[in-house]
Amino acid sequence: MLGVTGAGAFLTSRTADRVPAPTWGDDDPAGRRLADLQFTTGEGPAIDVIRAGVAVFAPDLADLSEDRWLAFTVEAVALDVRAVFGFPLLMGAIRVGALVLHQDRPGPLSTPAIADATAFAEAATSSLLSDAVALEIDDSLANQQMVVFQASGMISVQLGVDPAEALARLRAYAYGNNQMTSQTAENVVARRLRFDDDQR
Repeated sequence: MLGVTGAGAFLTSRTADRVPAPTWGDDDPAGRRLADLQFTTGEGPAIDVIRAGVAVFAPDLADLSEDRWLAFTVEAVALDVRAVFGFPLLMGAIRVGALVLHQDRPGPLSTPAIADATAFAEAATSSLLSDAVALEIDDSLANQQMVVFQASGMISVQLGVDPAEALARLRAYAYGNNQMTSQTAENVVARRLRFDDDQR
């Protein structure tokens, strides 16, 4: 209906505020990679929308005249993502997450598409705030994040650094090796990757 290439919902959780996690659109490889890039780089439309609670539009990511999202933008353009649009999932002061649309061509959303996306975001928020859905999603997010934080703990011990530094190193390793953060974390937890290994 919106004429975009892909869409995904990104939610906050009680355990990881402002960390976007994809909850639908899993048949969209570029969308999944965009979600991971935002977690890895700490920047992007979902993070901005969740932090500010307002819509964010970037109709041409290849236009580098803007300084926002430098690392995210380079990787997104390499995935043939040329525009992103974020809409808040919120009700009153409650920020649930963001609806992020992406397209493989530059250009703005039409006025009717903006209205439809806003309506979709409102409907998704109402659905997500129902008790059953909220509990299911919170458990799902906790499971997705558990492996990342377990790997961070292992890296913390391996390198003798605090957990925040360990998480930063995990994210940097994933970004530098063009991997999803969860993939790198799974390798650490499975002991296929050690951060105190001189051969890394």
